[in-house]
Amino acid sequence: MKRDAPLLISVAILWFSLALGLSYVLTGWPQWRQQGPIRALFVAKSGPSPKQAASRGLQAQVWRTAGEGWAQGEFEGTMALEEGAGLQLIPGGAQGSYTSRSWKASFPINALGWEWQGICPQGTEVAIQARVSADGQDWSPWQEIPPFHEEQRDPGGPWVGELMGVPLGGHVQYKLQLRSSPTSASPVIEALTLTLLNSLRGPQIKAAKAALLPPEEDGGVPRPPIISRAGWGADESLTNWEPEYRWPKKVIIHHTVTYNPDPLATLRAIHYYHAVTRKWGDIGYNYLIDGEGNIYEGRKGGEGVVAGHARDYNYASIGIALLGDFTEKRMPPAMEEALMEMLAWIADRYGIAPQGRTPAWGVERPNVLGHRDLRSTSCPGEQVYRRLFYLRAMAAQRLLAYPPAATIEAPRPGGAVGGKTRVEASSSSPLLAQMELYVDDQLVSTSEGSPLVWQWDTTSYHDGEHILKVVARGYQELNGELARTVVVDNSPPRGSIVINGGAAYTRDPVVSLALAAADAGAGVEDMELADNGQWRAKERFHSRCEWRLSQGDGARNIAVRFWDGVGNPSPVHSDTIMLDTTPPLWDRSCTLGQDRVQIGVQDELSGLVVSSAEYALSSDDGRERWGPWQPSPCSGSEGSKESQTISIPLSTLSGTAIRFRMMDRAGNWSMVSFQRSAISFGTEADSR
Repeated sequence: MKRDAPLLISVAILWFSLALGLSYVLTGWPQWRQQGPIRALFVAKSGPSPKQAASRGLQAQVWRTAGEGWAQGEFEGTMALEEGAGLQLIPGGAQGSYTSRSWKASFPINALGWEWQGICPQGTEVAIQARVSADGQDWSPWQEIPPFHEEQRDPGGPWVGELMGVPLGGHVQYKLQLRSSPTSASPVIEALTLTLLNSLRGPQIKAAKAALLPPEEDGGVPRPPIISRAGWGADESLTNWEPEYRWPKKVIIHHTVTYNPDPLATLRAIHYYHAVTRKWGDIGYNYLIDGEGNIYEGRKGGEGVVAGHARDYNYASIGIALLGDFTEKRMPPAMEEALMEMLAWIADRYGIAPQGRTPAWGVERPNVLGHRDLRSTSCPGEQVYRRLFYLRAMAAQRLLAYPPAATIEAPRPGGAVGGKTRVEASSSSPLLAQMELYVDDQLVSTSEGSPLVWQWDTTSYHDGEHILKVVARGYQELNGELARTVVVDNSPPRGSIVINGGAAYTRDPVVSLALAAADAGAGVEDMELADNGQWRAKERFHSRCEWRLSQGDGARNIAVRFWDGVGNPSPVHSDTIMLDTTPPLWDRSCTLGQDRVQIGVQDELSGLVVSSAEYALSSDDGRERWGPWQPSPCSGSEGSKESQTISIPLSTLSGTAIRFRMMDRAGNWSMVSFQRSAISFGTEADSR
């Protein structure tokens, strides 16, 4: 027993530590009480009993109050309508409240939101508060969940609230505050839905920091490290908003009013809320920044994609959201530093002067502005809004430390060019003074400002690699450079065409073309085909295809011309084949001599296959019974186009009828038959 004492003590200490840690995770009230509310995330379809939904790691559960469910709460100046029609103020009442019963979710939650249906006449108001508890005893303070500030409710549609973030805990309670003016009717709440969310499952911050967007190579102000959507755990199965793009002119700053013990969980929650609950199909912000200065990729689609952060002002703007509530609290230094880096990079990339004012949406506005400058909202919080002047100035100052970024829009890097080629380079930096373009270190064009466009006659340069370089000169004597290798190709492609494997004749108007082409520079891309000089439309190059010859028997010349990727045409290559759909023709007379039976046959197009001549005998005048085909002697040589004679000894004519057949070199068979007693002819093609 004494030997086991140390072990028992260790186990007890371990269990005590686990219990203490679990208690801290489930409560965390001191942190929660110091923070503001978080946004509402999810509104699911209601049902008679709690329902759960999951999006990979996300868990959501609905608590709906309607009908007889109103009777389970406490009324103060309010009343339930008959037959469960809803909740309203008592007659003549100016204000009142309703407190729900406590309800336990089936999993710990970290965020909740609301949606209600009903009537809210002019001059009335409905406010909703909520509180949570880890054990059903120790409750958080009541927190009001304001309506979503971007809501423009459709007539008859629900009212939707912001999101409130909470520490882990499964007990929930809400309170409704109803107010009415003396001249207004009471608001009526027909049904209220609370959605409870757990978005904690997913990547952690350490792994997320290793999943950054790839670095840019254009020079200028470097893009800050940005954690990709995959890094923070975006569930792309929720994303169904197709990207569209506009050149941004403004940067709009937001705050999310969120409680962020786990910023990645907050992002996943906001993504779910925007994509599913709000039915936007994706998260609404272009970028988000947490308190540690980590920057996250928001809206899917890359740079310049239109997001959904300011409704009527989404186009031509970039939305940056700061995770947290900055109504009274200042931004952490790391967050402010990251925001300044983002503003400087965006300003350099899109030519936005941080301290400037330019027209947008019909009015001249600051280039960097707060959400409240556009809509009736307190966003991005008073403490951030007061700092915008400083943030603009610091972003402009950072621009001075970097050379202007330069890009080459055309031609593409490593691509081939030929003939007269358009070269286009640009710099969106607000500090740009002049642009210069060099080919193999020789200055060929300059431009005061952006863009620089030059027509390059590549025929005066040798085929092969050349270096294009653009220099963006700034006012601060800092120059940005970008070099690009291109391949000059003014040589035509080479090629060939073969019809039906090289056959000289065909009876089928559909033939097979074997096409071969090569180009050392831009590569073969297109081809044109012609039948006897009639050219068809250009099409993509492919090595094999079927081709229908034009109608009518005779020689057919199929020609092809190949085009490389920069428009150089090849010489015309061709092949010829004889289209012969007509079978050999028999003479309309037959000679019955003393010892032989003879008949003439001819094929003027492809010529006769002399060795194919055969005859057969019949004992019933050719009605049903025919003997086997037997070789028949034929004059002339193979391929002869002159009339030839088939003959057989009369002694072999043992039946009452005889027939002959023969094939031409295109594969057409022809047959003739006659009776011994009375010569009669009938000609038919045989497809054997």
